[in-house]
Amino acid sequence: MNILNNTSIKIKLFLIFVIPALVLLYQIASSVIQKSSVVNEAENLSVSLQIAIKASSLVHELQKERGATAGFLGSKGRKFSNTLTTQKQNTNQKIDALKTFIKSQNIEALQKSFVKDMSQAISRLDNLNSIRNQVNSLSIKKSDAIAFYTNTNGVFLDSVATLARYSRNPKIIKDLNSFVNFLYSKERAGIERAVGAGAFSSDKISTEGRIKFNNLVAEQNSYIKSCKILKSDKETFYYDTLIQGQVIQDVEKMRNILLTTQSMNNFNIDPNVWFNTITKK
Repeated sequence: MNILNNTSIKIKLFLIFVIPALVLLYQIASSVIQKSSVVNEAENLSVSLQIAIKASSLVHELQKERGATAGFLGSKGRKFSNTLTTQKQNTNQKIDALKTFIKSQNIEALQKSFVKDMSQAISRLDNLNSIRNQVNSLSIKKSDAIAFYTNTNGVFLDSVATLARYSRNPKIIKDLNSFVNFLYSKERAGIERAVGAGAFSSDKISTEGRIKFNNLVAEQNSYIKSCKILKSDKETFYYDTLIQGQVIQDVEKMRNILLTTQSMNNFNIDPNVWFNTITKK
């Protein structure tokens, strides 16, 4: 009887003290693991975003190099030579900055698909010097040179776009999607700069080139609209306040010349003026 009583007491003690303690420990452990997971996700996303920002800075320089390249080839090497030389140096600095930062990070901890996409984008830069040499010797078609830069930029921007998949924070997802829409719009503006530089350098544009130019303007507006939808009224107001003034008006005037001149040549526009003005925009 005593044995049964002792056993009963032990069971009661176990139920009263041990099980609640185990449950509490489990809850604490689960909370720690969950918080640790959130912290790790935040840290990894922070590193990924820093890579994305450096990649977008590189794309910005590649966009300018593409525009100067188009002007150089469109003028058969008579214009944009100095601009292109300087721009290559700027591009190289951003390439080095991106590669150096990536090497300093534990990228194995980042999302594998993001790392894979970014690695593919960087690997395309292995062909950059070959393209540059062909441009210098005027042995590459303007359309092929522009396509190289455009395709490379596309891979970089698409890799940035994938980051929105990896966050569980709705605001971060919304901000990332808005940022990517802005980058896509800016890329279309960069292609517009290249097409315009080539057209004004050669002082002519084809029907196909005019259609492409018009589509680029429409795509920019569409991406900016998507970007603004995801932003607050204050941020949208700031954008609308910023994107106005003489530079914007000058770009519109030169755009209209390319789009409406009946002869499709003899534009009487200095390609350097176009390049510098739309770059300011």
